[in-house]
Amino acid sequence: SLAALLPAHRYLISGRTHWLALPALSTLLAVFSKESGVVLAALLPASWLLVRARGANPTQRAGMLALVGIVCAAVLMLARAQVIQGTTSAQQFDAVHLITSWRVLPEMTAKFALPWLLQPLAGFMMQATVTGLLLLGALTWYGLRGRTDHHAMLFGLVWFAALTLPGMMYRHPSGSVAYDYLEHRSYAPAMGL
Repeated sequence: SLAALLPAHRYLISGRTHWLALPALSTLLAVFSKESGVVLAALLPASWLLVRARGANPTQRAGMLALVGIVCAAVLMLARAQVIQGTTSAQQFDAVHLITSWRVLPEMTAKFALPWLLQPLAGFMMQATVTGLLLLGALTWYGLRGRTDHHAMLFGLVWFAALTLPGMMYRHPSGSVAYDYLEHRSYAPAMGL
């Protein structure tokens, strides 16, 4: 994901189409390594806020990056349809799980910032939830202060949330019997933090 972001910035700044090859390859690798990589179709174009591209219409360049992400997601879906014949049950993957999993965002934030809150099996802790909410609030406040150099802070938070949300829609069959959420899903989103 990060390997897609950096050359995407090069493309946004220069407008040279040969810089689209690296984001395309990196995005393809990202979506095939973890399906939540499909959110790069939105994250890469949104990153034009960070580089403030000059010259030609930056929305046209952002549109090209979105197209790259959409094509990569389509390739994944076609390949997946060839390999996996069934679908995941709505009991395991559903948008309703976002509501019941809301604590994952502050929990991951707190455990990233304060690693002594980590546990052998990921479970919700009030201390981590409150600490994470305070940290997310402080980071958002700092990013929204209006200064142009704070755009990176906001983009990092969007990166974190966008790559975390698809995993929050999945509920492991063992559920809270074993652990509340799959902590390993925070590795790529944590780059945003």
